[in-house]
Amino acid sequence: MNTTPFNQPCVRATVAFVALLLLLLTGCRSGSVLDKESAEHSVAGDSTVVLTPEALKNVQLEVLSIETRPSDTHLSAMGEIRADENQVFHINAPVAGRVIQDRVRLGDAVSKGQVLAVIQNLEVAKVHSQFIHDFHQNEIAVKKAQVQLDLAKKNMAREKRLLEEGISPRKDYLQAEADLTMATAELAGLQEHRTHLTTEAKALMGVYGNHLGDITSERIQSASPLNAPFSGVVTRKTITVGDQVRPEDVLYEVADLHRVWLNITIYPKDLSVIRLGQGVSFTSDAVPGKVFQGVIDYLQPTAEGATQTYVARVFLDNPEGVLKPGTLGQVSVDTGDSAWKPFIPSAALQTYGAEHFVFVAQGQGRFKKQPVTLGEKVKDGYLVESGLASGAKVVGRGSFVLKAELLKGQFGDDED
Repeated sequence: MNTTPFNQPCVRATVAFVALLLLLLTGCRSGSVLDKESAEHSVAGDSTVVLTPEALKNVQLEVLSIETRPSDTHLSAMGEIRADENQVFHINAPVAGRVIQDRVRLGDAVSKGQVLAVIQNLEVAKVHSQFIHDFHQNEIAVKKAQVQLDLAKKNMAREKRLLEEGISPRKDYLQAEADLTMATAELAGLQEHRTHLTTEAKALMGVYGNHLGDITSERIQSASPLNAPFSGVVTRKTITVGDQVRPEDVLYEVADLHRVWLNITIYPKDLSVIRLGQGVSFTSDAVPGKVFQGVIDYLQPTAEGATQTYVARVFLDNPEGVLKPGTLGQVSVDTGDSAWKPFIPSAALQTYGAEHFVFVAQGQGRFKKQPVTLGEKVKDGYLVESGLASGAKVVGRGSFVLKAELLKGQFGDDED
């Protein structure tokens, strides 16, 4: 047995009363409520309202002819600033060792050749100490060869004089001449070897980022400077003083941010209107008051993983460096694909729940409810995606009265 104090007919009667009250209140405000004598009307099915001539005269509905308007040629999307990967440089340790100096911080601007860190390592010490040893040995050998050459020259001069005086045989002169030639070649070879030693040491030290410096210095180098290969901004840093590093470790990432990428997220439904060369505007709250312009230079051929979105890329000039990687903002893409669509003013549009509809005038007091699918919002109304064609006659001002009449008729049918 149902013990609820409110039965179903009471509920329907209450709903009908509320709808009628809304109609009366609206009529009092607009002056278009049907008076008692002209309130004759009928509802055909659930979608058509029929008014008598007297009711039409009192309500004074505004009937409009649907026109078309162009849709917006701009697509709105989200964008993110990324460093140009062609201008991002990864800096590794030249050798294994320990970091003894760390001279830059994350976000610092650095110049080409600037020392970022200093790494102490055994390899540099070995190369430099071996060079100093070999260089000194060569110097000693060069001095000995120079002495031998000087003696050979004096002996040659003496044997030549003795030969001319007929005192010494010719064979002694020839031997002195051969000794001079050998001494000259020995000295030249040692001097050339010294050049090779220096060139080799410079090359090896250069691999480790070092300069050979004063070749006569007794001070042995034992550390390598880590230099920036290009100018840019430190966008990644993985070391601190005291860290042990290896050649395969990326210690710093330096990016040239004078030109950056703008990655635009494109959904599948918008992919058909995106093309290379389209103009793009980018704004961000991180850089208020500035608009950055560019054109689409790249379209990703495949969708991104689970999101199934695509990426359109734009190069943006960033001479002042105000656009930082990771900056998010709004993107406007000029698609140039304007389409003319039916336009309905806001006064003609009615809603009930999730449904949008208008009333199409059919003549002789008949007005049919026509559901529509709304598109783009414009200044004083909406463009229509489907449900209405250009040239259709719809009710503008006063359409709310028809909505109330339609609802009242539907509630009345339920109550019966």
